[in-house]
Amino acid sequence: MASVPISCAILQDELDESSANRKSCSGLKHLIYNVIMPSGQEQVYYPMLDFTIGETQTNELDLIQLALEQDQLDPSRRVTAFYFLSPPGLGKTVLGAHLARELNCPYQIINCVSTMTDLDLLGSHVLIGQETVWQDGPLPAIIRATNEFGIGVLIINELNALTLNAQIGLNPIFDKQHCIVLTLNNNEVVRLNEGAHLLVIASMNPDILGINELQDAIRDRSNAVIWMDYPTVEKEAGLIHKLTGLPTTVARQFTGVIHECRQLKLRDHQITKSPSTRGLLDWINYSVVWGTEVAFELTIVNRYGTNEDERNALRVIGKGKAVGSIKISKKFSNVGNVSQNENSTTGGKIVTLSQIAYNMYVNEGKTVTEIAEAIQRSPRTVQRYIRFEGQT
Repeated sequence: MASVPISCAILQDELDESSANRKSCSGLKHLIYNVIMPSGQEQVYYPMLDFTIGETQTNELDLIQLALEQDQLDPSRRVTAFYFLSPPGLGKTVLGAHLARELNCPYQIINCVSTMTDLDLLGSHVLIGQETVWQDGPLPAIIRATNEFGIGVLIINELNALTLNAQIGLNPIFDKQHCIVLTLNNNEVVRLNEGAHLLVIASMNPDILGINELQDAIRDRSNAVIWMDYPTVEKEAGLIHKLTGLPTTVARQFTGVIHECRQLKLRDHQITKSPSTRGLLDWINYSVVWGTEVAFELTIVNRYGTNEDERNALRVIGKGKAVGSIKISKKFSNVGNVSQNENSTTGGKIVTLSQIAYNMYVNEGKTVTEIAEAIQRSPRTVQRYIRFEGQT
């Protein structure tokens, strides 16, 4: 059986001994289930979309939170599933981990590939010493952890890379059964308990749509589908400023170049791969030590140009936009770290933005609106921060 390419860390202290040594209906021991617990150091997801609900401006994080709260009112709804369609490098995985941190719950990541089968998702027997032990796959692992904590997040990257047979393995979780059957473990049924809730963030890259068609049953089981595209020059510059601390005027120069590079694919069809925000961050990062021209060549031209014609087209953009004239101070050595966790440091102690908001609300008597203006977040996000900190 192919190995499951998932990022995982063993959840230890939070689980009791009975969970670690759970007996299956076949009488074999289970290995402790592998999930990720938020460390508090996850990269912050900065909203990229704007929605209007009545007279209120909101974003994708708030929409997910509203949907989650609505579904939790109905005991028959134990799964809330969002599908995100977007180009790569826009932070869909970051979004899922960010939500897990805000919810203070375990999460699981499945990086889908075309060779995965439904059994890779469910688990297998492994030999440890002289003993055969059942090892949960990512699906039963996150269900068990969700039952333990009351809420969990499942992040599925490139859902449409799964074969139709592997996709079928997800169906029972998304429908009213809220369970999976471990056929290789004596047909053990692993079910979401009443009162437990699983949030699913599944991503798909439109560029690889068609590798495997998304079966109708899986498509229909999504609660909502959100389309994302690369942000405008101004919005992306603001995002880069938040992520790196780079002055907005300089960030705008970088994003302006990347915007033109993307037009080579979207408008001119001269390249096949658009530079992502991830690639943009690498260009900025290495510009500190390599200079903007060499960094542009290595992180953008060679990375996204799949042949010499495409690379030359990208070089023309770089020359036309005078990338060599973009100046970034060598003192600016904290690219990618400033605001990474929406944290500040006070007396050597890391203070999160949610803690700042909570302190302003409880100790300073500020209103939600005042806090939202002060920390530049939406009122609903501030309310979420206050609820989160009040529970911890």
